[in-house]
Amino acid sequence: RTPGIWRPTRPACWRPPGRRAELAATMAVVVAVVVMASVAAVARAAEGDAGTLTWLNNELWPHLLNGSADGDTGTFAACPTTKSTSGPTCRTGPDGVPYITHLELEPGPLGVVLSGTLPTIIGLMTRLARLDVSEQPLSGTLPSELGQCNALAQIDISSSNVGGTIPTELASCALLDRLDCERAQLVGTIPSELGALRNLAFLDVDANRDLSGTVPPTLFTEDCVLDVLKLSDNKLRGPLPSTVARCTLLTTLAVDQNELDGSLPSELGLLAQLTELHVDRNALRGTLPGAALAALADALA
Repeated sequence: RTPGIWRPTRPACWRPPGRRAELAATMAVVVAVVVMASVAAVARAAEGDAGTLTWLNNELWPHLLNGSADGDTGTFAACPTTKSTSGPTCRTGPDGVPYITHLELEPGPLGVVLSGTLPTIIGLMTRLARLDVSEQPLSGTLPSELGQCNALAQIDISSSNVGGTIPTELASCALLDRLDCERAQLVGTIPSELGALRNLAFLDVDANRDLSGTVPPTLFTEDCVLDVLKLSDNKLRGPLPSTVARCTLLTTLAVDQNELDGSLPSELGLLAQLTELHVDRNALRGTLPGAALAALADALA
């Protein structure tokens, strides 16, 4: 033995590890690295670190969701311990398993930047109450599977590249009270099925440009609770339905910059709570009905 050089000693019972033990150890390390990497990516998103996450081909979502055999999921694999401005908000169920209630993914230098598409697997998040991917460069469409999210109350895809049609399946989200699609890339028509949403108070599809068709009269039901309705800057045509007067709680009605025609419905005079009316840049004709709307005449400028 050379003086001054230390060499480790082996216990008397030590034997070189067999091939099976080496393989098991290697697999354990690989699994640990994959799990730690995925959790770290989610944690960075939750903490608001800058970065880019890809949802294309559902690559991220399997790491976010812990699915069960019966499909009753919505649990989160890496729930943060503190609420941040960008990321998931979780609660713990009676079974002790955390689940997502809010998924707010804000962009910017302190937020997470998303690419790819909204995956269909989002329908498994049955306890999700709020989905906010506004101002994200996501593309693709709004998944029809969102109709399976029975707890969903708010959807915000404003200022994103999410397009396609508005899924009629959203009518199954009985708790939905806010649908904000302003400056997205929606096409097709406004589904009449949205009239089934008895809690819908805010509907904004402004500036989708290729949203066409008519304003469905059945959108306005007898028990309508709409407070804000914004349909501006699209390609909507036909008349403004007189049934809009059923929404007596309306404070904002904006249908300007479309291709609407016909007469302004006299029933608008029944909207006593209305403070904003925008109907300009259409082919509508007539006068504002009722003294209650006299102060809104400048909206027709």
